[in-house]
Amino acid sequence: MELESYFNFVNGHAIRIAHTRIGIETVIRDYLEGASPEEIVLRYPTLSLEQVYATFTYYLSHQSEVNAYLERVTAEQEAAWEEQQRNPSEFVRLLRERLNQMSVPAPSYKADLVGVFGYPVAENPTIVMQEAAFQALGLNWRYLTIEVRPEQLGDAVRGLRAFNMAGINLTIPHKIAVIQHLDELSPEAALIGAVNTVVRAGDRLIGHNTDGKGFVRSVREDAGMDPAGKRVVFLGAGGAARAMAVEMALAGAAHVTIVNRTSDRGQPLVGLLRSKTPAQAEFVHWQEAYAVPIEADILVNATSIGLYPNVDDVPAVAIDSIRPGLLVCDVIPNPPQTAFLRAAEARGARTVDGLGMLVGQGAIAFKMWTGYDAPIAVMRQALEEVFGVG
Repeated sequence: MELESYFNFVNGHAIRIAHTRIGIETVIRDYLEGASPEEIVLRYPTLSLEQVYATFTYYLSHQSEVNAYLERVTAEQEAAWEEQQRNPSEFVRLLRERLNQMSVPAPSYKADLVGVFGYPVAENPTIVMQEAAFQALGLNWRYLTIEVRPEQLGDAVRGLRAFNMAGINLTIPHKIAVIQHLDELSPEAALIGAVNTVVRAGDRLIGHNTDGKGFVRSVREDAGMDPAGKRVVFLGAGGAARAMAVEMALAGAAHVTIVNRTSDRGQPLVGLLRSKTPAQAEFVHWQEAYAVPIEADILVNATSIGLYPNVDDVPAVAIDSIRPGLLVCDVIPNPPQTAFLRAAEARGARTVDGLGMLVGQGAIAFKMWTGYDAPIAVMRQALEEVFGVG
């Protein structure tokens, strides 16, 4: 990686370490005051050891430029650098002396590994957005798309442990079966009864479910709607519907309706919502075209109807019951603009596509694994390019 890529520049001057809010003067000042590079990383968790060493190297090769910039910083910063400005040659001598004494780590060619287990999994696009995010932040991480048959899942999790992977995503058919192979579940995963993200914590594997949280993020940020007090209708009662319904209820939704063709999944989900969340809930048997109630605020297609290659299919909904002001969401990411969403838009409804949920849950997993905030715009753009959006 080029040295300049570690910094943000203003008027040609490197003033801040990239992807952080930390100025280069902060790192050098702390080091000269006696903090080791490792202690600096502990003080500022968004910094890596590699960035600290890069800061030292940049200063030594651009000291006149940095000194010129520092003359224009705030009064507080000028005070902190007062001695350095009085005697820059002594400052550089001291810095070089301490750099010579330190043990600079050898270059590391080991990538941190995460990925996804599924069957089938070849068309899962998560690798696209995660690899784009790693590259955007300059992280030496890799996302592996791994086909794991149901009978191989136990071996795959043992392999995850043996490879010291930082974590893994789970997709169909492993979200429930993986639970028996983990050491612990987060509260939301235990409540939902399914895991889509595993995070390593020391020697322990912790199961999480980010599907519902990703959907709530999409409703809030992409649609600009607060779920609190809203009446939400879910078409379907599978794993996606379960995760989203639970998280929407926990986010304050007042009423949740589960519409499903069979009651064996729908009724238990309603029972879970009633017993474990503050929301009211009801089950509706889906026998014919569903008429959206006039009081509904949000309608969600949580089925696979319309997923590629069956792009012309739409869920059985009375389209004339969709009205302006209703928020219509579709969990399907491919194609993002489904036939169902196009029909809803034609009726004047607002829409949120499945890319929002996919990026949202992926961004949460990214932060859990790496500790960095995910570059959400980069992740969505990468998926849009794959799906030919825009």
